[in-house]
Amino acid sequence: SDVCSSDLLFLTVGVVGGACQDVKQKFFQVERRDKKSRLISLLRELGGSKTLVFLRTKHKTQKLAEQLYREGFACGSIHGDRTQGQREQALAQFSEGRTNILMATAVLARGLDIPEVANVVNFDMPGEIEEYVHRIGRTGRVGNDGQAFSFWDWEEDVKIQKDLLKILRECGQAVPEWMVLEDTRQGRAKKGNSEQQVKLPAQIQDRKSTRLNSS
Repeated sequence: SDVCSSDLLFLTVGVVGGACQDVKQKFFQVERRDKKSRLISLLRELGGSKTLVFLRTKHKTQKLAEQLYREGFACGSIHGDRTQGQREQALAQFSEGRTNILMATAVLARGLDIPEVANVVNFDMPGEIEEYVHRIGRTGRVGNDGQAFSFWDWEEDVKIQKDLLKILRECGQAVPEWMVLEDTRQGRAKKGNSEQQVKLPAQIQDRKSTRLNSS
């Protein structure tokens, strides 16, 4: 009877669906061909701190993990093409500190609580803002600070731009000027197109009036 009681209390801490304020979010405009070199530079700057790197596809995740391993980075990978045993081993090695970099697809974005993750890198931005929030929520947990670094590609990521700007403002994060300016330009372009569409019937009406007057 207690389970079905109507006197239940729903308690939330923070904003439902919002990003954690303890995670400092940074964005870099990076074209697709430059992402690998930018990631290597960033990982070297971060040193030995635990870092989760999210990518869009299974093939890219595995390939980049192998390339980083050859570059001397201690990294593992988790994605849909790995067996359950391989996933558990990669996760255990990362959790225990035997590797400090874990490459993953969206399969790791939700549900798992990995201790002491200092950084999250969005090598590829997700297609939905909810997944972005879940990804960066892998760091900055239990009152700890965290960092999220995102590589922004205008050809692929503009679809979540408006929602991302809203999330950043809501949690008091610094908003990149270039992202705001581009959003403003797009808004003006859409407004201009809508004004042209609104004026068109009036122009047609004027032509009709002119014809009637001349006749």
